[in-house]
Amino acid sequence: GLHEGQLYLVMEYIASLDFEQTLRDAPFAFRLQTAAATMCRVLEGLHFAHQKNIVHRDVKPSNILLFQRENRLSAKLADFGLAKNFQDAGLTGISEDNEVKGTLAYIAPEQLLECRYAKSPRDIYAAGVCLYQYISGQLPFDLQEGVSGIATILNSKPIPLQSRCPRVPAETAALVDRALRHDPAERFATADEFRVALMRYART
Repeated sequence: GLHEGQLYLVMEYIASLDFEQTLRDAPFAFRLQTAAATMCRVLEGLHFAHQKNIVHRDVKPSNILLFQRENRLSAKLADFGLAKNFQDAGLTGISEDNEVKGTLAYIAPEQLLECRYAKSPRDIYAAGVCLYQYISGQLPFDLQEGVSGIATILNSKPIPLQSRCPRVPAETAALVDRALRHDPAERFATADEFRVALMRYART
């Protein structure tokens, strides 16, 4: 809308919850199921965006709004401030070739190399990092700030989820590890493929 010369946007208010605080005392099996269910909702949102040719470019826990609905946790994906149309990737000039946009721990290797050309596999990678963190409470890399952190993502493999959290079933860990593959072609083809594979582990 427009009011006295000022543009405004009205959005839904979400009374968001912190994942770690909410599940602090929960059994691990419940945490695992809730993490899977939360990411299924996020992947549903990403799939919708990707169908509109929009890549989010900044998927991370602080942009995932968790909220209570009918005594269950649900989630919505927020903050499309870095989003762009990936059909026009590299053509708009909005991002420069040497720019890095997003939060380092959640940035896919190809995003570090070519920020302007980010496409949907970048969001799938970031969703995998979020799921890894929800399950284990840790990140897939032990990162330092600056150049050394970038070098770690570019030159090292993520720490396997079962190494961080041995209680994770091998099948679940394999899904997370696939989402974090260095080569985008080895990840899930779409966010919906990731979601469907994850649904069997989700708390519904």
